[in-house]
Amino acid sequence: MHSELVAQTLSHRFGHEIVDGLASSGVRRFEFAVAWARLAGVLHIEEPLKRMLEDGGSVRGTIGVDLGATSHEALEALLRLGEAGDAKFWIYHDESASSIFHPKLYLIERSDTVQIVAGSNNLTQAALFTNTEVSLSVAVATDHPLAITTRAVIAAWRDDARVSRELSSAFLLSLKAERYVRTEMEIAADRASDTQRLRGNNRGKRVPLFGTLGEKAPRAVATPHASPAARSSRSRVSKPTRSVAPSSEGDVLLIRVRRASETGRRTQVQIPQKVLDSPFFRGARAMKSLASGVSHPIRIARSRGSVNTRKIEIPEIDRVSDPILRVVHSGTELVYRVFDALSADGAVLHDRLLSGLKTGKTGTTMPAAPGRATLWRVI
Repeated sequence: MHSELVAQTLSHRFGHEIVDGLASSGVRRFEFAVAWARLAGVLHIEEPLKRMLEDGGSVRGTIGVDLGATSHEALEALLRLGEAGDAKFWIYHDESASSIFHPKLYLIERSDTVQIVAGSNNLTQAALFTNTEVSLSVAVATDHPLAITTRAVIAAWRDDARVSRELSSAFLLSLKAERYVRTEMEIAADRASDTQRLRGNNRGKRVPLFGTLGEKAPRAVATPHASPAARSSRSRVSKPTRSVAPSSEGDVLLIRVRRASETGRRTQVQIPQKVLDSPFFRGARAMKSLASGVSHPIRIARSRGSVNTRKIEIPEIDRVSDPILRVVHSGTELVYRVFDALSADGAVLHDRLLSGLKTGKTGTTMPAAPGRATLWRVI
């Protein structure tokens, strides 16, 4: 058994964890049960699900519609997955005002192992990437009692005819007509109205008492849907075996940096050229501190006439014992926060880097001595 705490946004991006799991080789079934689903959340996992379905896999999902938080468009997108293969979905709702459907449970099944993820993440873009969420991911053998129980629990939710009905195009029309689900535009408008009401007070605009982490979600892109004729023309015999690399290029970089000197240049760090050449940096020439708002240029460092690394001043690390940077790509700039690997939150980031050494997802400048090396991982 292998287990991991998926702590978003600190050390993980839940959406990347799910997409990587679905895109890995040997996946034959994906099951989930969530309280709410929104279109962007579905689009983030749509492509790996379509590939799995086209390879003969299956998908089973149960979605709640309480509080009007699941959108009509999200359910439409899930229904379209049925065009690619064996995908079926159920809507769960208890008419009692004292009960709502509130689980967040995911199961990714391979031929010999099952990955079970249970926690707080719904199938929405915010829950997949930008909310502060936590889940526990456990990998066990397919015949392990935990795997058997998890499958049984998910099946029980969809099999209870009193509160669960299979989703179809006709039933979706009824859900919309009876206002069990709303459109994305209607949900967004209601949320904006609620926010305006809650932020107002007798003196006008509320004075903020908190800051922001500035988390951004990657863009969710709808994939084109092939016509039935195009799908039927595909030959499963001639289709090449799929080999999918994990989506390691995310939009958050964890990097344990090394100082240029422990005495004279304690705030100058070097960033390996291979890190800067990765798609994450996208030619960026500076990083901005989340704490101060100041941008610091990334300068060239030469050795014997050639560029071998880059250097940058990070003033916040002067009093930090073992500095780790968490760098977020906002789309227009890189914004960093400094953590100490010896602190509680820094230890979570450090463990994430070390675990990546075992799976090949963490890079290092010194494979034989990672304790003294620069370590980096994109999540």
